[in-house]
Amino acid sequence: MHARDALCKALYGAVFKAVIEGTNVQLQEAGGAPGTVVDAAAAVRRREKLAKINVLDIFGFESLATNSFEQLCINYCNEKLQNHFNEHIFKLEQQEYAAEGVEVPDTAFVDNAPCLALLDQPQKGAFAMIDEEMLVPRGSDAGFVSKLLRDHAQHPNLERPRRASVSTQRKPVFGRGGSGGSGSGGGGGAGAGGMADGDSTFVVAHFAGKVSYTVEGFLEKNKDALHDDIAACTRRASVALVAGLAEDAQDAAAARGRGERRSSALRKASLGKQFIEQLGALMLQLQASDPHFIRCVKSNTRAASDTFEAPCVLRQLRYAGLLAVVTIRKLGFGYRWTFGAYLQRFGVLMPGNAGRAAADSGEAGRCRNLLEWLQRQALDEAVAAPFRAAVAEGVQFTAADGDAAAAAAAAALSPVPLIPPGTAVCGATKVFMRDPRALEAQLDVALGRFATRIQVLLY
Repeated sequence: MHARDALCKALYGAVFKAVIEGTNVQLQEAGGAPGTVVDAAAAVRRREKLAKINVLDIFGFESLATNSFEQLCINYCNEKLQNHFNEHIFKLEQQEYAAEGVEVPDTAFVDNAPCLALLDQPQKGAFAMIDEEMLVPRGSDAGFVSKLLRDHAQHPNLERPRRASVSTQRKPVFGRGGSGGSGSGGGGGAGAGGMADGDSTFVVAHFAGKVSYTVEGFLEKNKDALHDDIAACTRRASVALVAGLAEDAQDAAAARGRGERRSSALRKASLGKQFIEQLGALMLQLQASDPHFIRCVKSNTRAASDTFEAPCVLRQLRYAGLLAVVTIRKLGFGYRWTFGAYLQRFGVLMPGNAGRAAADSGEAGRCRNLLEWLQRQALDEAVAAPFRAAVAEGVQFTAADGDAAAAAAAAALSPVPLIPPGTAVCGATKVFMRDPRALEAQLDVALGRFATRIQVLLY
């Protein structure tokens, strides 16, 4: 069965690679008539000189009822891409602050580097330990997981599975039995329902949640090598694509015939090693490009119109890593407007006389005057009253509850500042704020009063 599966994977991989390479060659402009077959070498040279737009479509984070070697590879890929995504977003934030001349305290974003190290660290990572176990006489899946849990017993992203007498298998959500693609579904906890055998499972705390992996078949799947007999058959095939499948197997057999170390042949055939190297090459391409990200979210699990399932959407946002964007934004000033947008939205809060006095200072000057004026104002009593009542009842507010709530807690019954100090600043072209909820509430009160006045005049 393993020999059959290896042949199927090899055939699929060869066909996929041939289709991609053939498509890329034919897409190059050769200067000839449409449909003309172009020279492959010339197409490669031309492609190297052209600007390119590449589209990377991945099958997202997976958490199934039983997670095996395939899920470990897929989730490792997602960890790697999430790390790149986090670094890119954080870098963009720092660049915008620098361009706007806004000073923010040094912030450190806690990324998923420890989880990546657990999986791909040379010699000590999970993939390297699988390769090592393949070299050990009588190496086994159980031996691998035992060593992994022993050597990384204190690692924050590795856990022993909890033993449970009742199955906790999750229902399928999206994709294959609950896998999380770009519209991922599975649950946020360990995905291996009922897999409580400590000798065959381990749990990795990924950025999207904990996943329990069942190691049965890990070593066999990691070999990714054609059996010698199958390689001999494919070598005699009349189709060049099929005959080429035997090249790697022939090289490995030749190495064994020359008496080379067993490790050289096995390491060459390691699927995990190939996967890490190919992913590393992809990351170098991504780091040298200007990336843009598209996240697809399904509103419900039933593919029904006009239906929104909050847990389903939240799960996808977590699996897509979008909550990390919110975290990164909140490290500095999470809300921002251009000067024109800020004046248009909040300019009505400034009294007419003060507004007219600043009218000749230009858009940037008017916006700075507006912000300075707002920072000197107290929150309207209609907005502050609920906070005061809560404080009087002993409710404890923190900055996480919003600037107005934190100010109310600190000032008790004193006037609450509309924009607390240090929570808003003007940049070169934009206004930055940490939390505009108090200002928005003040705007609602002011617009309500304006509406009342208009009604009085009309009726």
